[in-house]
Amino acid sequence: ADDGQRIHDIDDAITRIEDTAAPLFQPLVSGEQLSDSQRYDFANFLALMFVRTNFFRRLYAELYAHRRMSCDYFIASDDSTFESHMEGFQAARGKISDEEKQKLRDLMLDPSGHILQVSQEFTLKALECHGELVPLFYSMKWSILYAPSGVFFITSDNPLLQWVPPKHHHSFYGTGGFRNKYSEAILTLSPTHCLVGHWQEDVPKVFEASTDRVEFTNELIAASAEKCLYSHIQSESLLTLAKQHADSQRVIHMGGGPEKKAEITVVRHTHNKSKQ
Repeated sequence: ADDGQRIHDIDDAITRIEDTAAPLFQPLVSGEQLSDSQRYDFANFLALMFVRTNFFRRLYAELYAHRRMSCDYFIASDDSTFESHMEGFQAARGKISDEEKQKLRDLMLDPSGHILQVSQEFTLKALECHGELVPLFYSMKWSILYAPSGVFFITSDNPLLQWVPPKHHHSFYGTGGFRNKYSEAILTLSPTHCLVGHWQEDVPKVFEASTDRVEFTNELIAASAEKCLYSHIQSESLLTLAKQHADSQRVIHMGGGPEKKAEITVVRHTHNKSKQ
């Protein structure tokens, strides 16, 4: 809050969702059919797992920054649009010289060499995406994969991930989000079980995954991790996997806008008020 006091509303809401979902893990692992209300509660949990991570908040900030740079670029690319924008800018901020206007336009056209900071507090807006995801996860088909002997599932600090086969990626829209009919939502439930949300009609609700499928799932989990991988045992293969994907953080590729963009950083803003 502005007065420096901690607001617990978000933490309290997260705790309620987690507490409601916790008893549902074992029934899911056991292959039991959830009631509609239980399924909704777990879909609520899945959406929370997706939006609350540092990974998603970072992507949210980067998407905002890329849109901001693209908007500035298109404004500066057209003389009349730029002049109209400058009239509003000067009305709000005060008159600036022609030289300052040109410097600003040059920056909008080519922001490379600059740093665009996005407040960490701003990224809390990413939590607003939660409400859009709940009905999607609820409507998906859910399959439980169990690992064969000798292999196991891992998880990470980005526990729920989206995957779409590369051949179904769009050249501009990318994966298309969870609405893509080829999209999967993957969440490890235990070392031996993994939940996969999908839109396919012919996939069994519970089945034994092949060793290749488990290893491929772990590859996806490692590639999408922000910093940490988690396993129930120490494993040389897991250490190798972590090293292979240590620098594989997902980046955003957007069409339009300046070819060379500013560096984007997410920072924590502090509010210092002078004593009266």
